[in-house]
Amino acid sequence: MKKRLQDPSYGFLFEEEPENEYVCFDLETTNLDPRMAQILSIGAVRIRDHRVLSSQKFYLEVRAEGNFDEEAIKVHRIRKTDAKKGHCVQDAVKQLVEFIGSRPIVGYYLEFDVAVVNRYLKDMIGIGLPNRQIEVSAQYYDWQTRGDIDRYVDLSFENIRKTLDLPALPAHNAVHDALMTALCFVKLKHQTMSAWRRGHEKQLN
Repeated sequence: MKKRLQDPSYGFLFEEEPENEYVCFDLETTNLDPRMAQILSIGAVRIRDHRVLSSQKFYLEVRAEGNFDEEAIKVHRIRKTDAKKGHCVQDAVKQLVEFIGSRPIVGYYLEFDVAVVNRYLKDMIGIGLPNRQIEVSAQYYDWQTRGDIDRYVDLSFENIRKTLDLPALPAHNAVHDALMTALCFVKLKHQTMSAWRRGHEKQLN
């Protein structure tokens, strides 16, 4: 992938991952079709050493063009007039990529957000995000099933949050959603490590 990079100033994407650092990000978009969705806002937060660095938040509103889903306006409470005032999407994506750097990226149904970002990024630099990706719903599924793949698991974000006993923030706000997803990720890492320690101690006894 590095050979296809058309802008050498983005070479930092291929640097070594900072140890124990991640970036969780979320998009609010005009619809849920990754081929057509326009970005309305971007929220992101850094994670370091099992701590969510809420002081290192990233939030941008993005200027959307053309018509978009009226339901999206109701959900995100971003009016068409507001959507005309934000950053141009290329500038917003550039700032997001610089905020992420070479860190692994974390998200809830991350595949959609990455696909939307990559649609713009490929036009800008020739490649999509090369970063390692961590899906919180998959992380939660693995923790809940513990090898029992036939077990049903509710992967809705609200269920994940409640199961992990985390406080609620107002939903459908990109930076709030990124913060909540980051908290889920950190809590799941802690739960997984605790379960591993208990299993290891049983083997030793």
